[in-house]
Amino acid sequence: MKSSAMLKRGIMPLFIVSLCGMAGCGNSGEKYDHAVAQQLFQKSVRLIELYTDSMKNVSDSATYRRLRDSFDDKLSKVNFQFPADTDLHLTQEENDSLMRMLDKFVKMVNEKGKSLNATDSVPSDSVALVKPSTPQL
Repeated sequence: MKSSAMLKRGIMPLFIVSLCGMAGCGNSGEKYDHAVAQQLFQKSVRLIELYTDSMKNVSDSATYRRLRDSFDDKLSKVNFQFPADTDLHLTQEENDSLMRMLDKFVKMVNEKGKSLNATDSVPSDSVALVKPSTPQL
């Protein structure tokens, strides 16, 4: 009984200290989460700027398609480098900046596609049906 009371007296201060420590870490955890979110933001900005600049200089439809198709893959790879829901820790300003940059990129992609006539199919494309000939005896 005596050892149980001593054990409780020894554990209680440790428990209280650990709770205080966890309460203090809550704020630094938010700082860490936002720091990681800022890394995601910076990498996303660099990627969008890189593809926007590249898309400005596209002169043929093959390069246009390659850039257009690889952008989604690259952006997904950047997002998967970070823990899930990291983007939820971005500030409103960071979110707005990314949205403006993406809107600008999408408009440029659409305009370049129209100017290069880089549609996915051409109306004159066709597939001729070939009927097998009957063998003659």
